[in-house]
Order: sequence, then C-alpha cells, then structure tokens
Amino acid sequence: MFHYNYENNDPFNIAKERNTKNADREEYNCAGYALGCYSWYCPFSYQVTDFEKNVKQILKDFPNVRRIESSQDLLPNEYMIAFRLSPDDFHFMKRAKNGIWREKRGRQSEIRIVPKSVVFGEVWSPHRYDLGYRGEIAFFAVKE
Repeated sequence: MFHYNYENNDPFNIAKERNTKNADREEYNCAGYALGCYSWYCPFSYQVTDFEKNVKQILKDFPNVRRIESSQDLLPNEYMIAFRLSPDDFHFMKRAKNGIWREKRGRQSEIRIVPKSVVFGEVWSPHRYDLGYRGEIAFFAVKE
C-alpha cells in the first residue's frame, strides 16, 4: 500500500528513476528508503501486528525481494534490509555493500548510520518516546 501526496506514476520505482539524490526525502519513509522505491510504503493501509502477514505482504508487493537468514545468503547484485514491528508501527533498516547499516525515520530527511549492535539488539528505538521495535527481525535480500 503506497501513500503519497505527490505525482508518482511508478510507486515501486520499476524504472529506477528515483534515488536518494533526486527524490524528496520527506516524501518517502524507512520502507521506501530500504526497499529502493523512494515512495511512502506501508504493507497495509492499517496497522497489522501479525509479523508473518506483514512479511508475506512485503514479498508479494516487491518481486525483487526475498527473505534470507543472514548476509551470507546475499547474491552479488543484492543488498540486505531488516524489518521489525512495534506495537503500533514498523521499521526498516538497510545494509550498504560496505556492511554499514543505515535508517531513515519517517518524514525526517536525515539518513543515519546504525551500529550493527543496534540492528541485532533486543530493541530498536528510532523515536525517543516510543515503546520500541521488539521481537523477530526479518531479513530480506533486495535485488538492485
């Protein structure tokens, strides 16, 4: 499910015309950044707390994405992303080819480096006042 308030005839970025240099960072969320669509992506139009249902929807929406167990499963033309739920939200992080993890938080324009210890830690807390993203982490390989 894509939500955006600007002209976007290619929300999945199939044509690969959008990137971090030419897309307005306030117009895409953590998912848009991690999945490479640079649109505001939500697996559902309402909050779904079933982890596997979210994972299945992501895989359905993005045919260039597959679930993996670790970075050893990556092919040369893929990068790795991580997905996790909180009680009322979701969050994605992206691993660059050099192994550095990054995240984009909602409409914030900054793309931040995330220590590996945080990515694999017990809780992600991108927002100071939230309950955090806990529980299972799904790792995906995204074909470039």
